[in-house]
Amino acid sequence: MAGRYKAYPEYKDSEVGWLGAIPSLWRVTALKRLCCLRTGLTPPTSNQSHYSDEETDFPWFRPEDLTEELKDSRASKYLTEAGWSMMRPVPSDSVLICCIGTIGKAGYVSCEAVTNQQITAATFRENSRYYFYVVLAARSELNESATGNVLKILNSERLGGVYFPIPPLPEQKQIARFLDHETGKIDVRDWEPAEKGEE
Repeated sequence: MAGRYKAYPEYKDSEVGWLGAIPSLWRVTALKRLCCLRTGLTPPTSNQSHYSDEETDFPWFRPEDLTEELKDSRASKYLTEAGWSMMRPVPSDSVLICCIGTIGKAGYVSCEAVTNQQITAATFRENSRYYFYVVLAARSELNESATGNVLKILNSERLGGVYFPIPPLPEQKQIARFLDHETGKIDVRDWEPAEKGEE
């Protein structure tokens, strides 16, 4: 497998501990310079008119909905129009990051949505699929950046200060396509029926 993919001809020290050496043409910068960050809300639970049981209504994401898989995350709770009107909508193609509790757990949405206060949504200016994979790779660093002992919290300032690697845009797209393809193959294998004798 190692010989199948060519290494970059030159590398340099990223000067960022969790990244180490990166290809010489890549840059690094703080997450806050790459995206817009939005932290979600929870409508008052005392008013049940904010909530809906209909999947055709407005999706409201919570940490348990973040699957860290290739597929789009799916909400398990929904809001009515009254509930939605109180929220901060997240644009499609955003990366959802859990920042209270299970730090760094992530998901991807390709439709407009809203989240609760445990999730911060990152809407990237460039290739959001590439940055989704970087967020997954950065989970231990995000966890290290959080504060608190009993309940860990990663506020927007600390989240935005985590440094990310930035390849040229064509490479971002190529990396994202490759990872989508490879992850897709893993998903297919996971769902293939077992051969006789392997059960």
